[in-house]
Amino acid sequence: MNSIGIPNQERYLQLSPTISYCFLSVFGLLFIAVALLVGAFWLNILCLPAIVVLAIAFYRFFYIRLTLYILTAETLKIRTGIFSYTLITLELYRVKDYVIKQNLVVRMLKIMTLTLFTTDKQDVVIALNGIPQSNLNDTIGIWYSVREQKVKSLKSIRNLKLPPMKKLLSLCMLALMFVSCSKDNDPDIQTKSEKKVRVEVEFSGSYQNYQLLFTINSLTKGKGTFVEPMINIPTNTQWTQVISQGNAYNYIADLTSSKFVVESKEAVNRLGFLLSATQTKNTDDAAQTPISASIKVYAENKLIETYNYKALPVGQVTEPVSQNLDISAY
Repeated sequence: MNSIGIPNQERYLQLSPTISYCFLSVFGLLFIAVALLVGAFWLNILCLPAIVVLAIAFYRFFYIRLTLYILTAETLKIRTGIFSYTLITLELYRVKDYVIKQNLVVRMLKIMTLTLFTTDKQDVVIALNGIPQSNLNDTIGIWYSVREQKVKSLKSIRNLKLPPMKKLLSLCMLALMFVSCSKDNDPDIQTKSEKKVRVEVEFSGSYQNYQLLFTINSLTKGKGTFVEPMINIPTNTQWTQVISQGNAYNYIADLTSSKFVVESKEAVNRLGFLLSATQTKNTDDAAQTPISASIKVYAENKLIETYNYKALPVGQVTEPVSQNLDISAY
């Protein structure tokens, strides 16, 4: 466990406000301090206010500069303070929306402010001020997409209108009669076909400058039994985060290989996955090529689906690839 409360083996991304943003934040105070110092040549009494304003400016500069934003596969931690610090932890699934703010000056300096709107009761709005311009919002936006899918599923279940009890009993009797009749005619009732699946991702472009976020959020067999996925390429690679109770496997890491392969340990009838990439290196390099990926899904070594992902330039929002496949239909 390190000083910011994150296990040493867990991968995370650490950001802080840029020096240019810190300078812009205290520019007004510095201007006042300089004006007071100039006035002190004629009125000595202005020296003390000038020193006080200058001290406040320096304190604010380092307070902003020492702020840390730590993003893991599951949480966002915000550390503030100089002599003592405060650590705020936000679970990423609580993010319901986000806004990027950039005026003309900060766009020229290639920085941005990412504001998160959450369902957290204490920290409803959280702002990541003055961070380098990047596709960080894509990474956080993935959790918003996953959350939206779960909310829609819950709403559809809650809005399901059940028939009156008498009609329900009648339907049950008819169903039992149908099953008893069909059982005599066709004793071998076929179940949903299950197949071993494999997801192969081929990256191109300047992929070494990006961090991959890949999630398996549904991998089941039979009547919903969870099946464990395994990472074949890169070799000797483990999932960053595993939530066994929710059948969720998350992987977030810097890309070092042009290929990423995941395979189910057993035959399944449903597969759900999500892929996105966030640029974390060389954001100022205009000569680089944005990452793109070809995603191929195989069932019993037979290609069944192909998807494409292409990251937009830094500062623009790229939609993640999110799919939920009924393998039994192939």
